[in-house]
Parts: sequence; C-alpha cells; structure tokens
Amino acid sequence: MKTRRVFLLGAGASKSWGLPLTNELFPLALTGVKKRASRDLIRKFIQYQYPHFRKRWKNYPPFEEFLSLVDVYLEFADVIKRGHSFSIEDVRQIRKELLLAISVVLHGARSGAAHSNVRRFAQVLRPGDAVITFNWDLLIEEALYDMGTDWEYGLQEKAISILKPHGSLDWYHRAELSIKPELFFPLNRRFRKIVVFRSFRAPRVEDPAVPVILPPVVNKKIEYKELQSIWRDAWLALRHAAEIYILGYSLPAEDLNARFTIRSAIRGNEKLERHKLRITVVNPDRNVYLRFARLVEGNVKYYESGLQGISLNEMLADDGETE
Repeated sequence: MKTRRVFLLGAGASKSWGLPLTNELFPLALTGVKKRASRDLIRKFIQYQYPHFRKRWKNYPPFEEFLSLVDVYLEFADVIKRGHSFSIEDVRQIRKELLLAISVVLHGARSGAAHSNVRRFAQVLRPGDAVITFNWDLLIEEALYDMGTDWEYGLQEKAISILKPHGSLDWYHRAELSIKPELFFPLNRRFRKIVVFRSFRAPRVEDPAVPVILPPVVNKKIEYKELQSIWRDAWLALRHAAEIYILGYSLPAEDLNARFTIRSAIRGNEKLERHKLRITVVNPDRNVYLRFARLVEGNVKYYESGLQGISLNEMLADDGETE
C-alpha cells in the first residue's frame, strides 16, 4: 500500500487546538474524580510514590511516569513482598478512576476557536493521507465529520486514514459497553472486541466504562488484536510514505513502542524506496527536532514553532532547503 503523506500528531497538536498537554492532565483529572474518597486515595498514592508531593504546592508528577509506576505496582508488588501500603484492588481503582476522569476532561475541553483551528488542519487532508495520532481526543474525527469528508479507522487507499495506536475516547470493550447495539459498530470487523461509539461524547450510562486508551508508559501491553493491527498499519503508513509531517509530537522516552515502530519504518523506507523521503518537524522544542534528526539518514526540515504559528498550506508546499 502506497501512502504519500503521513501526519504524525502528538499532544502539542491537540494543545494548539485547545486541549491540555499530558503533563497538565493530572490536576485536571483529579477534579473529574467524583468521589472525595477516591480523590483522597489517589493523592495518598501520589505521596506514597513521591514523598515531596503536596496538594497545596501542586507539584504533581509527570502523568506518564505516574501511570508507569501504577502498572509496575500492579504487576510487581506481590513479587517482592506480600504486604503493601495499598492493596492491588486500591491501585486498580486508582488507575480506573484516573482514566475515566481524563476522558471527561478531554470530552469537555473544547472551544469554538479551537475547533476552527483543527478544521483548518482537516481541510488540508485528502484521500490517501494517513493521520497517526497518539492523542485520545476526537477533534480530527469531528472536524472531518462536520465537513462531510470520508475517513476510516485503519489504513485505507481511498479515504483519509486515522490511526490511533494509543486508543481513542470513543473505543470501548464490547462486553463493558451496555448500550443499544445500533449505537456502536466494530472497530475491526475481523476481531470485534473493540467497538466504536457513534457519537463525539461519552455514552450516558449508569456505570461508565473506561475507553480503550493506552497511556504512553514504558511497560505497555497491547492485548487487543485491533490495536496490534493499528500499530502494524502505522508502521506500513510510515514505511511507504513520501512525506512525513511530525506535528507537536515529542517522541517521548517512555514510549518505547512508538520509538521502535517509527525508527523501524523510517529506516526501511530510506533503504528500499526510490523516492527521497521528506520529513518535516513542527515543534517549539529544538530537542525534539534533534531526536528525529538522529533517526534518519537524510535531512529534516524544522519549524521551531507550535502548530498554531505556521501556515499549513505553506508548509506542505515548501520545497526549500532542509536543515
């Protein structure tokens, strides 16, 4: 499958469209935890892992790092000793409450101005393009839907492909979503465990289900066949791309799966394709440019700016010299 243009999006892209960065999610997520006892439990666990944490100081730890510690606790705590300050059930509840609260924050953090910005991005997309986004939000899907533009979750040749290796706010495990069947459809008709809710909001149910979302943690388990297929699609899209635009994505050190996938695909692209791969990085942090520049043999064009500071049409038409 040939994919001419691939857009690789991270939290910086969603930030320019009005959503919080991942490291801003922690205090926002806690406000979305409804039960005070649950909020207190989460804060106690934060302080257990980070002794210098104080609520009044608001010195919350990096969210990805905290979730990595949660996962390690769940998998390894019983290996080293029998008794712990927090039970496995407590820590599972902490993880569930935080992920539910994050979905609430992201569903509610949109604005009209932000939507106009993401719509400008959606307008430059065309059939055959692939958007690989590590964000859970639904901003791009909603903008394309409003424009009447066809898109699919999965790699397609005749539509815009949206690939979400870390999951999405509208994806749920079929067995956990107790709503009418006509309100959802299977993400992948071959496997049918993950279903997509037919709306750009959370389902209104008495017992909310956690969306299928994968935090960018070190020890990541990709158990669903549907997600494994999306990771393969992301690799294929990058492997066969002629142009790759990296917008607001920092290639975080914690996400080893993403680093491996991107590195493998780009190196394969450079070795076997006849065209010269064109890579563009848009990020105000110059260190991000250096990370990607070290992954490739050729040059990388760099815009030291946030996504809101550039003209997308000019960027896509720019054939100038690379750094």
